[in-house]
Amino acid sequence: MKMKTDSAWFTIFLGSLIGLTAMSIDIVLPALIRLAEDLSTGQAIAQHTISVFMLGYAAGQLMWGPISDRFGRRPILMVGLSLYVAASLACMLSVTIEQVIGFRFLQAIGASVGAVLGRAIVRDYHEGIEGARLLSHMTAIMAFAIVFAPLVGAYILVIFDWRAIFVFMFLTGFVFLSITYFLMPESPRKITRRVSAFKQFSSDAANFFNHKSCVLSVIVVSLSGGVLFLYVAGSPYLFMTVFGLSSQNFGYIFAFIGLAYGGAAWLNGNLIRRLGLKFLLAQGAGLVFVGSVILLLLSFSQTPSFWGSVFALMLVEAGVATLIPTVTVMALQPYPRAAGLAASLVGAAQIGSSALSAAVVTLTFDGTPFLLMRSFFILGTLLGIGVWVLIFVSRNMLKRAPASGAG
Repeated sequence: MKMKTDSAWFTIFLGSLIGLTAMSIDIVLPALIRLAEDLSTGQAIAQHTISVFMLGYAAGQLMWGPISDRFGRRPILMVGLSLYVAASLACMLSVTIEQVIGFRFLQAIGASVGAVLGRAIVRDYHEGIEGARLLSHMTAIMAFAIVFAPLVGAYILVIFDWRAIFVFMFLTGFVFLSITYFLMPESPRKITRRVSAFKQFSSDAANFFNHKSCVLSVIVVSLSGGVLFLYVAGSPYLFMTVFGLSSQNFGYIFAFIGLAYGGAAWLNGNLIRRLGLKFLLAQGAGLVFVGSVILLLLSFSQTPSFWGSVFALMLVEAGVATLIPTVTVMALQPYPRAAGLAASLVGAAQIGSSALSAAVVTLTFDGTPFLLMRSFFILGTLLGIGVWVLIFVSRNMLKRAPASGAG
């Protein structure tokens, strides 16, 4: 018996799929020191298991979407999850750091299938407001998984060693693969193969980039992802170096702010039918801008307020959680036949913006919070401009956005 696509279980499954990559990054963080010691290598080398994972994630983002447009979501999802399961087992059995790094790259490619196809599957079944509602709930599920992943990894290390974390990922991937095989229905989209794969890809890409709202949506998603990763990359410096928190207390503050992200996504998913896409776009941009203005004002103080910074970052996180699901739906909406390609481009844009944000943190952090806080204001302002241009260009689409329905 297949899962019903309008059930809570279907939403939870898709939300867990798009959170698989982030979980696979965060759950390993507490184990890096132990892994380096056990494999007789330096901690800097062990950090490559994270950077290489991000490279694999970026490669997978661009690959899975177009392939699934041609061969279907369910079989490609099973291929990607099978790769994730096999690579997780290989990481657990590795005896050198080079083996772990290599298999982590393959694991990331497999994990990225969930992030891409989770979004594409939403577009296969829904568009407009209903699609944004489902993506908001999925984003909330992903956010809560990310918040608690480091804690799960830490508790596993209390009882077992670092290899047990990869066993946990192996079992998680195997469960997802089993659910896909036994319970996941194939998306109700028509698969056409009357032209070559290259011609189909070229045609779909040309149609996508010729649509202004699609291109603007990807730009806004990039800026939103940049703001989000500016927080992820910069918060350890801000709270541990500037405010002097211990690593444990930083973990609690990080989780506390992360709850604002997940809570906002869940709330917006419940309210979107009443508020509409345009309202959520404006609300998300407004929250990010207000939060970034508060950070700008705090940056002029010699001793910025700790709780003022926490409050401002919670506003920023809530705004980003509002924007990303809404704008993702707008990027996927015009061309349902190429939803996989659109989902790949959205994911790749977020990865690229994350890398740029990491570079911004490296370049602007000088031991003080001032340049870092002002970077939020610059990105928040650019994001606000991008959202209002998107609203203007997409005004006709926003007016006729349906409440539900299959694409």
